[in-house]
Amino acid sequence: MTKVSSSRGHDSRNKHKSDHRPFEGSNPQMKGSYYTYNPEQPAVDQYQETTDKLIDVVCSSFKEPQLLKASIKKLTKQTITEPQLQLSNTTGTAPVATKQDELKFNIQFKEWQYRVSALEESLNITFTIIHGQCSRALKAKIKEDPGWENIDIDCDPLGLLKIIKSIAHNNESQRNPTMSLIQAEKRLMNMMQGDEQSNDSYRLKFENQADVIQNMGGQLYRKPTLDIVSNEMHSRDYDLITDDDERKEIQEGATELWKASLFIANSNRTKFDQLKKELHNNYIGGEKKSYPSTFNGAYNRLSQHKTFGSYIQGESQGTSFNQNETPKTDGNDSGSAVDVNEIRRAPKKYEDWYCAVCGDKGHPPSPKYCSMVKAISSNTKLRNKSKLQSKTTATPVAVINQTPSHAKRKQTRKAAVPPRAARIGNPRER
Repeated sequence: MTKVSSSRGHDSRNKHKSDHRPFEGSNPQMKGSYYTYNPEQPAVDQYQETTDKLIDVVCSSFKEPQLLKASIKKLTKQTITEPQLQLSNTTGTAPVATKQDELKFNIQFKEWQYRVSALEESLNITFTIIHGQCSRALKAKIKEDPGWENIDIDCDPLGLLKIIKSIAHNNESQRNPTMSLIQAEKRLMNMMQGDEQSNDSYRLKFENQADVIQNMGGQLYRKPTLDIVSNEMHSRDYDLITDDDERKEIQEGATELWKASLFIANSNRTKFDQLKKELHNNYIGGEKKSYPSTFNGAYNRLSQHKTFGSYIQGESQGTSFNQNETPKTDGNDSGSAVDVNEIRRAPKKYEDWYCAVCGDKGHPPSPKYCSMVKAISSNTKLRNKSKLQSKTTATPVAVINQTPSHAKRKQTRKAAVPPRAARIGNPRER
């Protein structure tokens, strides 16, 4: 009797532990990616991440993977065009199909039937996986949707995903709509790219939050942005545009411009601080289109940006520079201190020089005048790497923390002063 009671106690403890096991869904291939519902937290990112994982799983296992992937991404069932009987002989008033035409058509029709059936089978299995990856709270929320009964009967995965996406994007529908919109916009404005966050992850989260605002009826542009785009397209302010199609086109352009600007502004400071300075300097220098005007353009600009961390000098026209600059006055200034963090215009005497680092004309390879040299000189790790590389190459590396005149004086002084033994004489001769 004692053993039996002990066994029952052990079983109850195991059951208690299993009840508190974190939810991961019913499909092990999803590896813990699941759909959930929490009215206090946004679930847009989790919806997108789980859907991306779902696509990987079903497209690697089920039939018609390309159509299945397109259906899930667009939330619209992809159709396969039904073949038509093609007549090889179209001469005469009443062309008749030959046996070869009918045979070819029958083969194409059977293949079409097979593909349609295969896609339908894959979608049905996908429905089971999606529903199994929904948490208990989300399933209860899904049942409140008026279209759920038909979706459940038809095993419609796309209809189920539409409900889940709607819940994820509108999980604040029970709150005041104005406050919900303000909170959504606040989350987007404060969304900063993390130090370890990739550009793709940053873009995904940014787009998801932007979609939340638009689905709530918010707009991703401001009146000044509308005027900027309107003047670029039609050379007049937005209020003067009367054509509905033109106004819609301007709104779309303003949305792209606003998203692109915010995407650049909130990008990681450590990775893209130099890029932001370059865009700003180019703009104030007269290049009014230095900033990307589309969201894809902003993403591509971040992806293509190279973070320079070492100064590799070729033929620097005899110029070396002080790597650890301290604030000092410039010859062109009236004795005022110069901010070392600001890239300045080189003096006129350098107007025919070509920078050996960036290749531009008009300045020497100095961190005072070249943004690329400044970025390179600020990274100790890669700068040390360039020193090691320079030992194995014939290309001289600039003297660090030493100006040419300083080096020359040091060499002259060293040659002029005789060794100590020569000054005091040879003891044996004395």
